[in-house]
Amino acid sequence: MEGIHFFNEYLRTHNYTLYVIGPDSSALDGYERDYVQACHQLADDQVIFLGELQHEEALSYFSKAKFLIHLSRQEGMPNVVLEAMAYAVFPIISDMDGLANELISQNKSGINIDCVDGIKLPLLMFSNNEGRKAVISNHSFEVVASQTMDVYFGKQQ
Repeated sequence: MEGIHFFNEYLRTHNYTLYVIGPDSSALDGYERDYVQACHQLADDQVIFLGELQHEEALSYFSKAKFLIHLSRQEGMPNVVLEAMAYAVFPIISDMDGLANELISQNKSGINIDCVDGIKLPLLMFSNNEGRKAVISNHSFEVVASQTMDVYFGKQQ
């Protein structure tokens, strides 16, 4: 719901459409029926709930998106943010207990809404090449696999 409120406050008047992707069923951990129903009541022609999509279909939305709103308070590693950045999508994220600092460079490759007084909307108008570069150099499979191997087997020369 926080993402929808953010969209309504900062992006709705710029004629964007918010597509909400993901499951919303009682099979989810932490599912709250009232919360989901309240979110669905906010749907209109600019806030569209798509539900759970196959991975390839979800990625097709990234190829057209300008931004991703992901305001989760806690995360392990938010792969959806990394995938969006790999598509040069500008992430708008919460601090996630400091994880945001590992993912984005504030106002360059994303926005941590917990660290700003106002949102600089013009940043969202451009392709996020900074974010794409950061994902490739810091979070690609090869980099993460190498770092994991280093943890278990020591740094290889």
